[in-house]
Amino acid sequence: MRSKNIAKTVLTLVSVGVGLTFLTQSSNNQMISAKSSGADIYQQHCATCHGADGKANTARGKRKGATDLTKSNISTAQGIRIITNGRELMPGFKDTLSDTGIKDVMNFIRGFRSN
Repeated sequence: MRSKNIAKTVLTLVSVGVGLTFLTQSSNNQMISAKSSGADIYQQHCATCHGADGKANTARGKRKGATDLTKSNISTAQGIRIITNGRELMPGFKDTLSDTGIKDVMNFIRGFRSN
């Protein structure tokens, strides 16, 4: 009986530890994104396909049909939805970036329109 109680206690502690590790890692990812500027986040997550200049003139961007952000007429709200949820071959970033990080990226992307 005592060994069953010890086993249950150990299993519970391991489960709690794994859960806390997951939550800490998720929180750290969002905290890093929230502290980064829109330009930093764009460079890390978007430039591979959309290019440093936003023109999507990269090999990966051409393969995936990435949007040329300098010619995009989407609204800020639409852009935030796309960054959050993804679109076609583009992944969503709701689990990777904080709300603030997503808005910062959108603000950075709007700067491509005037170039």
